[in-house]
Amino acid sequence: MNSDSSIPTTDKAVRFKFRDLRRSVAMQCLFFFMFVFFFVFALRQDNSYWPYAFFLPVFSLLLFVWYSTVVVAMDIVVDTTGISRCVGRRVIKHIPWRDVRLIWVFDSYSWQEHKKTLGIHILPRNKEHPSSVLGGKVAIVESPMRQGKFSELIEAMNTYIAEHHINIESTVGGKTSHPDSLVFVPRRPD
Repeated sequence: MNSDSSIPTTDKAVRFKFRDLRRSVAMQCLFFFMFVFFFVFALRQDNSYWPYAFFLPVFSLLLFVWYSTVVVAMDIVVDTTGISRCVGRRVIKHIPWRDVRLIWVFDSYSWQEHKKTLGIHILPRNKEHPSSVLGGKVAIVESPMRQGKFSELIEAMNTYIAEHHINIESTVGGKTSHPDSLVFVPRRPD
């Protein structure tokens, strides 16, 4: 985690935001409280252990879904210092450009649109503790739930990729290549 937990503020900062984050978190909280209500109701109706057997796996699944949503929904900030994952005004993960080992581009799948999308992992030189958010990398997925154009994010990243001579590995369409810059090709409807 970054020691300076404020959002980087430079003239060239590009922010890639998640749309409707509050609504998404509110829906998950609603499901969670409904689940707890029914769990307590089941415990009061029956003194057996079946509510516990049902509650623990479902509770674990709900926590995993909530954690995944928060991690995926973090804002992405690209500026002269590096690339950051932010929630609100707090930086959760920051990788300085000089510490980027590799940028890996790959085919991903959007469950919102049910089609292929582009995924990007920014891998740092120094790996953090495996329990840290996403194991130290910054993951970006092309998503219709993000405000701003994905092409603008790619363009901003390309500036710093060229400036810092960062290696790129692209595995798109089953073919691996090592381009000099990220190329964004808008996906056509399938």
